[in-house]
Amino acid sequence: MSSKRALLFALLVAAAVGALYLPVRGFDYIHLDDVYYVRDNGLLADGLDLRSIRTAFSGSYEYFYIPLTWLSYMADVQLSGFSPGAFHSTNALLHACAAALLFLALYLATSSTALSLATALLWAIHPMRVESVAWITERKDVLAGFFFAATLLSYVLYARRKGFGFLALATFTGVLALLSKPVAVVLPATLFLMDFWPLQRLPEGGFKENRRKWLSLAAEKAPLAIFSLAVVYLTLAAHSQSVSRSAGGYGPLGIMANVGSSYFIYLWHT
Repeated sequence: MSSKRALLFALLVAAAVGALYLPVRGFDYIHLDDVYYVRDNGLLADGLDLRSIRTAFSGSYEYFYIPLTWLSYMADVQLSGFSPGAFHSTNALLHACAAALLFLALYLATSSTALSLATALLWAIHPMRVESVAWITERKDVLAGFFFAATLLSYVLYARRKGFGFLALATFTGVLALLSKPVAVVLPATLFLMDFWPLQRLPEGGFKENRRKWLSLAAEKAPLAIFSLAVVYLTLAAHSQSVSRSAGGYGPLGIMANVGSSYFIYLWHT
């Protein structure tokens, strides 16, 4: 399939996903977090104000280090005020674009149109993704998803020997994903998995025989991995305050049990 045809399919994916989520424009705030985190949030009140931007980047506002997500809310406020429809529309647009980028990344990596289309569309309409698009508070999820997909696409272009500029772009978009939601710390490992399949870049044989190749593969991900560690530190520092306030009398074992059960419940729903 030619590049123009692949881009056409990507646009069709974006259009289909965008049309599917079009009704969210008429949705109101959901009282589970939307009112507190968005509508009544003083950080967002002045839009893209320099002081607010500085606050978003300087610390863990509301126990989260998600400065780019706060900036995206500020941009919405700057353009449309606190209209819930505007927030929902931005979520839908980001998600539609992410699905298109995911299709392109998968197609360039596998050369399979059917597999790439099916995967991108199934991901886009999965109930867990529907929740993220329809819930204003989950902007961090759709924003991180957009930059995550952009990172995968940039990395595939780099792996197909399109130049080191794409590796730099993959690192940059990966950093933006991390600044949107800390869950993007899995990106370096995800890129290694892509080296295994479908890119098939891992060397055959042991580490000793292919030391240079393994070190080269690790060096590609090193900047993103270092930034991921920094985000992990900032997130843990932020949550240490949140957990101390919300854990109540559960104790360490109770907290660990809750984390474990939540993890498996999430995997089941996914």
